[in-house]
Amino acid sequence: MLGFFPSRGLLDIYFENRDDRVFHLVTYGIEDNGLIDITVGNLQSSYAEAPGNISILIYSSPTLSHIPSLLEALNSCQLSSNDLLIKAINEKKAELFDIPNHSDSWGKVLIANSINQGWWSVYLVNCKDFTTIDFWSRINVYQRPAHNFLSAGQIPLPFFFLVTCILQHLLSLYWLGLLFHNPKHAKNIHYCFFLVLLFLGLETNFYAVKTIFMSTGIDAVAWNVDRFTSDLYFFLL
Repeated sequence: MLGFFPSRGLLDIYFENRDDRVFHLVTYGIEDNGLIDITVGNLQSSYAEAPGNISILIYSSPTLSHIPSLLEALNSCQLSSNDLLIKAINEKKAELFDIPNHSDSWGKVLIANSINQGWWSVYLVNCKDFTTIDFWSRINVYQRPAHNFLSAGQIPLPFFFLVTCILQHLLSLYWLGLLFHNPKHAKNIHYCFFLVLLFLGLETNFYAVKTIFMSTGIDAVAWNVDRFTSDLYFFLL
């Protein structure tokens, strides 16, 4: 049974009214079959029609010794003529994505292999002169171990999340029953606590569905479930 372990590479970064050329989003070590999910949202440019592109560069290397040379190329926006970057792209160790003009969001899921495993660095590069941008980024890094077990014990993740989900829903129903049987003593905080329990149960339910698909190797459906969960929470908040 195979599945992904979420790592400590979960980052939410916010930038407001910045005129930087290069934004370093994350650098993280990813092994073979590891997965990185990159999302950029609420992207706003002060002058969307300005010449140039806003791009995402994903660069991998066994060491970090090339990063200073890479940053020099990025700061000068020499993305298509830099030998280091061209070589990395040809060797499948780097990928460059242009974000379309007027697009306020961008996302990509990439899986590491034996060629590009190592240090992964993700940058947003603003090659629009005299333009400030606002955006947030979310980076999720997952490693795929040999077995889909929790580090605390030999518990398959789908089973763990399903049982936890059922317990949370039972607790929500129990709490709702107490509210209906004691309406005179119920305060707003008690109803808020019920909503918290309900949302926690729903979140765990989505995790259970996600890990079930991952354990069967259907990663595409699993990541659609994950993206739907994120969009749902953004809508509710």
